[in-house]
Amino acid sequence: MTQVFPGSPAALARIRPGEVIVTVDGVPTAGRSVTASVARILGPAGTRVHLQLRRTGVTGLTDVTLTRRKVSPPLTSSRLIDDHGTKVGYVSLSAFAQGAGQQVGRAVADLQRRGAQRLIFDLRDNGGGLVDEPWKLAGLFLPAGKVV
Repeated sequence: MTQVFPGSPAALARIRPGEVIVTVDGVPTAGRSVTASVARILGPAGTRVHLQLRRTGVTGLTDVTLTRRKVSPPLTSSRLIDDHGTKVGYVSLSAFAQGAGQQVGRAVADLQRRGAQRLIFDLRDNGGGLVDEPWKLAGLFLPAGKVV
């Protein structure tokens, strides 16, 4: 797993980023695409899915049964990174959805209050979205003027 959303069934089961899902309902994930494995994990809310995980520092596999439910991933995530004494703010944006500019603005302000000296703005895996939101976002970082 690369990311676990707060409040999700995975988070409630204490699954952590970096753990490897080895089987989904008894079907090995090895040799299968991530998309195929995710499709097996997803399902109707209220149903269960059984995972086997390989955890760092734990011998053998760990069995976990999750109860599926609707998960709304956060639009932004942020954290403060210490890079050899320099405080670097990291902000990720998953989509240019309604309120994206405002959420990024709040995250940046919070990181600056916490002492961020540099900023990384991560748009990897951003699927796009509303046309107005990138303009609002650009206004956080650029001087006044036209944005195209």
